[in-house]
Amino acid sequence: MKQVGMGREAVDACLGDQKMLDGINAVARRGTIAGVTGTPTFFVNGRKASGMMTIEQFSALIEPHLAGK
Repeated sequence: MKQVGMGREAVDACLGDQKMLDGINAVARRGTIAGVTGTPTFFVNGRKASGMMTIEQFSALIEPHLAGK
């Protein structure tokens, strides 16, 4: 928590907010439904790519879709 600049009190306050917690749970459910099992996970035109990638690998994944613009 300290790594992202949040103390215990701030995290507790955030998670104590039901609207915030509902939003977090909704995002988690959408990820589960989409097949996300870890981070990083990217979706490019509906194709799932999981795991660490070099910039070259990521570019190869997205460049074909940018060429049509």
